[in-house]
Amino acid sequence: GEEGGCCGEVHAGATGDLLLLGGTAVADVCTADDLAEVLAAEDAAGGSETDCIEFRFVDLRFQDIDHVAFKHELLESLGSIGLSRPALAELQITLKEGSVIAEVRGPVAAMTQVGSLPLCDVSVLGCSPQVTCRGKFAAMLELAAMAVAEDEES
Repeated sequence: GEEGGCCGEVHAGATGDLLLLGGTAVADVCTADDLAEVLAAEDAAGGSETDCIEFRFVDLRFQDIDHVAFKHELLESLGSIGLSRPALAELQITLKEGSVIAEVRGPVAAMTQVGSLPLCDVSVLGCSPQVTCRGKFAAMLELAAMAVAEDEES
């Protein structure tokens, strides 16, 4: 595989997002369950507007797409890679300009599930996105990437 994960480009939001998660070093968060607990504690304290997973579709133009159909197809694609129906129902998608950027937000449990999926397999209108995690979800993506790297080594 390429450096940087299966999606070609994996980014963190602000500097330090990958290293610290509410003051807990990512290295101290070993499993998805541990991560879910840390995120749940942060969620109880009030989530941040910046906590989301962004899908950037560089080959699409914001003005040229049917926004409702696009969101529907993104949800279908997430379902096809394993996201449960209850989690799908809780997600909120906001589309922004800059090619097409889909910000996906939701409760911690749903977003933890999204973060554990092979997001590089997502496809909408025949295009695969660059995936960027912001805020506390940056740590989730990094954790998933580390787990994949460990699997490949063994």
